[in-house]
Amino acid sequence: MTEDRIQAVTRFGRALAMIGAPLLLAVGLVVHPLEKQTGAEQLRVVADEATAWDLAHCLILVSMVLFLPAATGLRDLTRGRAGWLGLIGGALVAVGAVFFGALVGVEALATSAFATLPADQREALAPGVQALIDLKGAASVTLLGPLAIVVGLAVLGAGLWGTRSTPRWAGPVTLAGALILLILFLAEASTRALTVGAVVVLVGMAGAAIPVLGWGGGAERAPIGSGPRPAAR
Repeated sequence: MTEDRIQAVTRFGRALAMIGAPLLLAVGLVVHPLEKQTGAEQLRVVADEATAWDLAHCLILVSMVLFLPAATGLRDLTRGRAGWLGLIGGALVAVGAVFFGALVGVEALATSAFATLPADQREALAPGVQALIDLKGAASVTLLGPLAIVVGLAVLGAGLWGTRSTPRWAGPVTLAGALILLILFLAEASTRALTVGAVVVLVGMAGAAIPVLGWGGGAERAPIGSGPRPAAR
């Protein structure tokens, strides 16, 4: 009985994470102030819009935490040969979430601390902020975060395609949203533009989560957390 309850809570928590992770990411991208190209201008924006800057990055950081159980939940919904796509996609999302969190720390939390200094002292920090924006030195490795997470979501979306444990559209929509995010990221689009991809991913992942939560009757309730089922012979 205790193990059943633990599995039920695990299933419910992972399903909620599948909704909460892309939701918080989308909200964080909407709240995010417009970014500037120079260190001095960016530091001025962070100082002038400190509340929005801090809120946006805290939401994004929490979303990265939620992507860890969410990726596990999506992985466990894959079936048969698609289980390999679930395994690969889940691993990529997990790695991406860790490095994305590091990116937030380097590019956002550090500049937030700099912005608390008096204006005359902030001017001397502009070259340092520029180095953070350009991800100089070892900071460049944090670019692996957004790349790995969107590629991982695309692979998971492909793995969910056609599975009977989720609505048929959930996998393709997740895949489409991930591809939109990837294209916009490579095109260096604004954070507001990236919201489009995040919302599409939210729709797809929520579609996969709702049957798990027992809120929809159109798909088989998936035993999330119990691992993929073996392929039928």
